[in-house]
Amino acid sequence: MLFAVTATYESGNMGTLVKRFVAETEKGEFDDMTLVARYHSLLTKWACLIIETDSVESLQLWSVKFNDLVDFDIHPVVTDEGVAPIVDALIERH
Repeated sequence: MLFAVTATYESGNMGTLVKRFVAETEKGEFDDMTLVARYHSLLTKWACLIIETDSVESLQLWSVKFNDLVDFDIHPVVTDEGVAPIVDALIERH
C-alpha cells in the first residue's frame, strides 16, 4: 500500500529534525517500508514522503519518533493505474 505522509514543522526544529531523521534512517528504520519519494519545501516548512508498506502499524510507530517535532498527515493513496477502475465506476454512475 502507498501512503502520502505530509509533514509541517517549525523553523527552530529543523536542525533537530534533520539530525533525528538521519539517525533513524541509518538505523534501518525503513526495514519493512520503502521510501518511494521525498519532496521538500523549506520556505513553507513542509515535506511529503511517499512510503510503500503493508504495515500501517510500522508507519505509525515510525512517525511517533518525530511527532514532538513534526505534525504529520498520513493519507492512503493510489497511482493513476490504481485509481482508473474507480474513475471508470464513477463515470458509469453519472
